[in-house]
Amino acid sequence: MARGRPDSQPLKENHWRINKIMKQKTYLGAISATVFALGACTSAIASNYTVGGPIQSHYFLPNWGANGQTVSIIPTLEGMTTVTAGPPGSKPAHMVPDPKGQFMFSINHGGNSLSVFDAKSGEFIKQIITGSENSKKGQGHQYYWSPDGDRLYVTELDDDSVVEIDARKLEVSRRAEDVADFPFGMVPAWDEGYLYVIGEGPGPVEVERPGNSVTQLDLTTFKPLKKIQVGKAPHAAAYTNGKVYVGNIAKGHRSVSVIDAAKGEVVKTIDVDYENPHFLEEPASGNHLLIVASKEVPELVLIDVRSDEVVGHFKAEEPDIGLNKIRHPIWHPSGESLYFPIGFNDGSSRIYQISVPDLKVLSISDPAPTVVHMLQWNKDNNRMYAASEGNAKKGIPPGVSIFKSRGDGSLKKLADIFADLPDGEEIKGHHGSLN
Repeated sequence: MARGRPDSQPLKENHWRINKIMKQKTYLGAISATVFALGACTSAIASNYTVGGPIQSHYFLPNWGANGQTVSIIPTLEGMTTVTAGPPGSKPAHMVPDPKGQFMFSINHGGNSLSVFDAKSGEFIKQIITGSENSKKGQGHQYYWSPDGDRLYVTELDDDSVVEIDARKLEVSRRAEDVADFPFGMVPAWDEGYLYVIGEGPGPVEVERPGNSVTQLDLTTFKPLKKIQVGKAPHAAAYTNGKVYVGNIAKGHRSVSVIDAAKGEVVKTIDVDYENPHFLEEPASGNHLLIVASKEVPELVLIDVRSDEVVGHFKAEEPDIGLNKIRHPIWHPSGESLYFPIGFNDGSSRIYQISVPDLKVLSISDPAPTVVHMLQWNKDNNRMYAASEGNAKKGIPPGVSIFKSRGDGSLKKLADIFADLPDGEEIKGHHGSLN
């Protein structure tokens, strides 16, 4: 296996910019951690974006602009390197940490590929071709690790397929074809032996996509068994309590479909009382509550997965909140509160800490410079990393805002750090991750 950097773009030391930190820079070096174990949430071997890798020495920040090809790598807070993920248009988007600490992967939203980096040094190792040459966009999207951490599953949108990656040999080991129509999401039901793959359907606007089914894929044979009809434009899913929950995001729809994971049958449809139930977060340990949040409006609900009833509804009321600027929520490790990143019309974003189960606002963070796409804890659950998308109109690169979590769970911002993009590379940040 050849290691090293492509000659087309050498790894370069460069100009990190910190935008208002703590008063003493020396304090910031303490942010480095060694192992991630978010005890109250999900297993470290998962798809959940809240789970980082076991090393925790660097934060990997992708740029999936139209001609994007770079990943900025932030070691602690004292420097930055930038490395290519492939040729222009590779569009690295989802950074996927190896639960065994050997590699970091980027699921590229262009180029039919997955890029592999050394988890410690950040050096580019290779690309793994995951889509066919006939793909229009070559976009991988959703991912999950096998329970043993040796296999990585990825959906390929244009191919309607799911690929299994041998994460030690760094090659495709199995491919399931014609699984679902534009499979944006999937979720495993390991105990039942299936992957549930969402067929959102292609389209220029996600809320107008025509798909309406979820495919039950047998993990032993790696063959699709049947398609299960749900609401229109199903987008994301979560598994808990023997059931798969699917958010249906088409215009005019506001429902979550509940599938019995063993039988592969819809057992209930839940009205969440707002459109675009886009983000689903599985229950924290012991609280039996599924978070379902909108992307379009600043609303979320809690669903008790024992009864499959909505038991709480939150809506942020500030008049300057921007529509379609809401992103992934995350649990506090205790499960007693949650965090909801909400974007404002001025381009900034704030993280709301909301109590559970009564859904009262406990605190609102200092602003991040642009829309926060996703949140991630460090291993000690005292630092939160908020990946920001950047703002091309204002010339603000993607970045990461780092917050300290106080004893009451409120957040104090330590730093805003921005990617160092090559001249001409378009701006669009996405899912970053600790290694």
